[in-house]
Amino acid sequence: MVLVTDLSVQGCAIDDHQRVPLGSDVELRIQCPITSSIVIIATVRWQHEHRCGLEFMGIPKHVHEQLRCVVIDQLARRLHSAERTA
Repeated sequence: MVLVTDLSVQGCAIDDHQRVPLGSDVELRIQCPITSSIVIIATVRWQHEHRCGLEFMGIPKHVHEQLRCVVIDQLARRLHSAERTA
C-alpha cells in the first residue's frame, strides 16, 4: 500500500520506498465513494527520494468520471475542513 498525494484526473504523486524505474507502468487502486475502488494504469514520470509522479494512461470514460468525482470530493472535504479551522 502507498500514500497517494496530489491526486488529479491526469495523475498523482505517491510516497513509496520501493523505487520503480522511470517509464514503468504500475497498477493503482484508488478507493472511491462511488464504487469499491478504481483501477488505473499509470506510468512513472518522475522520482525524487521516496516520492514519484504517475501519469494516468488510457483511462476509459466511465473510470475518468469516477476519478473526477473522487477529486471533487477530496477538494470539498479540504475546503470544509479549512472553513471550520478559520
